[in-house]
This record gives sequence, C-alpha cells and structure tokens, in this order.
Amino acid sequence: MSLRIEYIAIGDELLDGRVTNTNLDRLVDYLAPLGLSIRSSTIISDEPVDMKRAFTSVFKDTDMVILTGGLGPTDDDRTSRVLAEFLGVPLIRSDKVMADIRVFFEARNRPVYESNFKQADFPEGATVMTNGLGTAPGYYGRYNNVVIAVFPGVPRELEAMWQATMPIIFERYFPNLDLSPAFKFEYWETIGKGESELMQDLKVFYPLPEGLELGFRARFPGVQLRFKVYDQLEDWASLSNRFQEGLGATLLSTDGSSLIQCLAQELQSKQLTVSCAESITAGQIASSLAQVSGASSYLEESYIVYSNAAKHRLLNVAQSTLEMHGPVSQQCVEEMAQTLYKKTAADITLAISGIAGPNSDEHHAPVGQVWIATHQNNQTTSTQYTFQGTRDQIQSRATQTALYHLLKEAQKL
Repeated sequence: MSLRIEYIAIGDELLDGRVTNTNLDRLVDYLAPLGLSIRSSTIISDEPVDMKRAFTSVFKDTDMVILTGGLGPTDDDRTSRVLAEFLGVPLIRSDKVMADIRVFFEARNRPVYESNFKQADFPEGATVMTNGLGTAPGYYGRYNNVVIAVFPGVPRELEAMWQATMPIIFERYFPNLDLSPAFKFEYWETIGKGESELMQDLKVFYPLPEGLELGFRARFPGVQLRFKVYDQLEDWASLSNRFQEGLGATLLSTDGSSLIQCLAQELQSKQLTVSCAESITAGQIASSLAQVSGASSYLEESYIVYSNAAKHRLLNVAQSTLEMHGPVSQQCVEEMAQTLYKKTAADITLAISGIAGPNSDEHHAPVGQVWIATHQNNQTTSTQYTFQGTRDQIQSRATQTALYHLLKEAQKL
C-alpha cells in the first residue's frame, strides 16, 4: 500500500520571512525510515480564503493531510475554525483541555485569558493530542476518507507530539500499511570540503551499485551524506568501510552526530577542558559548547572581549599590538590565546577576532576576515579566514570553524 501524504504549513510569518519553516525537514525525517514520503508541501497565509482554497486543492485524491500552525490564542490563529467550516462540522470545546490550560498557567504563576480557551476548540469527531510543552494541543481524525493530523507549528512541540501519536494514527487508520521498508538510511557528516570537492573524492565509487543511492546536503562547515541502502545490496559493511577510507579526515561521523556532538565526545572521553576568548562571535562559541549535556566537565570559562579596551584589560593584549596590527590580526589572537592559557586551567584555549560587517574597522581589515588562534602544550597555532555573507552568516561560519579548530586540537592530545 502506497500512502499519499500532503503537508500544509499555515502562518503569515512563514511567508514574510520572519520564520523559516523547518518542520518540513522534520516531517521528511520522521517519515523516511517508515518508507513514506510527502507528495506535496504548501505554505499558506492565515487568511481564511487562502486556507480554504488550499484545503480544497490538497484534500482531493489523498489519504492523509498533515497541518502545522495556527493553533495559538491570538486572532490570527484560525486553523481549527476554518478547518471545521471547510469540513462542515461544528467546533466542540473540550472541558478537559480547558482544565489543562488552567493548570499550565497556574503552575507558572501566570494569568489565564479567555483567548487561551480557543485552544480547547476542536472540529467535532477529532481526537485530541496532548501537548506537554505548550498550551496548544493537536488533534486528528478521519473526514471524508481523508485522515487529518493537525500539530502546533513550534518545532519542539511538533516533535514530541509526533513521536507520541503518529504510531497510534497509522495503526488506527492504516492497519495494513507495511512500515518495515526494504531499505534504511544512514546519515554521515563531513567537514572541510564542499559538495563538488566531495563528489570528486567519491567519483571512484560511481556508478553506484544497484541498491544504493547517495544524496548530498550542504551544511556549513561541511556536507551531509545520505545513503539509502536497500536490503538487496550485498555486503554494505565492506562498501561502507571503503567509503570511509575514501573520505579520510573529511569524515566527521557516520551516525549523524554533529560537529558539536563530536567535539563534546572527544573532550569528555579524554577529560580535556577548554576556555575561549571571543570577539566577533560574542559568546556563540561558548554557547555552542554548552548545548551538550555535561558541558561543565569540559567548558572551563569564556571571555567576551569585543572592544580593544577589554582585550587589553582582561587578556593583556599589548596596546602596541592593537595600535600596530589591529584587533583583527594574528598577533592579537595569539596574545589572547596565550594569556588565556596562563589565566585558566584549561587544556586548550581558543581566541577569535574578526570583522562581521557591514563596515570595516579603522585598520581597514576587510569584512569577513577572521583570525583564530589555539594554544595547548605551549604551542600556538593561528589561521586566517575570509568568510562571505551577511553579518549573521559570517558570525555563524566563524563559530563553526572555531569549533572545528577545537576538535582538531583535542584530537592531537
């Protein structure tokens, strides 16, 4: 049985650039291991006329529709009302959900407003999905032979509700569906090379054997490889080893672990500690290091030294260095890293300084220029980069590159 699934994302904020719809990626990742895919994806505004037009189009000739967004308490959250009108059923207010909403706000010492109770309204016949992370429950049901599943647009709420509910939905409405596909996915993370360069490295493996598909997805500072491995492929273990050998040091992980996860594992397994001094990234490196549980075991301390005065006062960068070479220089970041090593008990220190733009500094360093220095075992290493993009993009790329430097330094110890 092939399941025809459509996806609708609702919200003006998805259309005007305020919010990027990352839920499509999540839904694809949830469905792919089950051998399922989304046939079409539609983003629509909060206007009822637009919603009804999309419903009319998408609900034709399909088995299942997944909707996200528009379940909040404000006037522009209209999904449930408009969907009920489209389906020709009344909205029914749930006393239980109203009670849950009261408990949610009382536990946080916050007042409950009448507008919050609209989140307890559901199309007649719908089964409510509990939302343990927010006040907007989802719901599902079958209407006119189409299964509808409606989720909040908040990604973490969608994820929790999907994991808890979708197996029940599939078992209830599609009991004959075979959710044991004849293939599996493996996601490998690489680092340091772009798609074209990786493709050249892997050219020796082409044409790929029958039963294997390979996709590339650029994600700075590397590329994610997605292997689709069919059961008919013989000796994937041996072929996998050959791919790993071909990728060499470019391969970061074969289990989908991200750069920060790999770095945290390296630091924790070797019981190493890190301290940072950040200028251009203003704490983003330390924030990334703290994303992993147990970060206190390896993140020693961090300094944000955005101004020249802070660099001199906190990290003893010489005034002559700042005047002669500027804050975005090899000399400056090396002094920062070396002083930080003396000041802290960290095994590795990292210092970073650069120009995020859109304007240059008084020393005329080009926008996007970044210097990174690391120090460990009385040895200092520094590297210059020039990143392209907006201010946010330059800061993000500088952060990811700095984390990669920390990983390389940790691997040396």
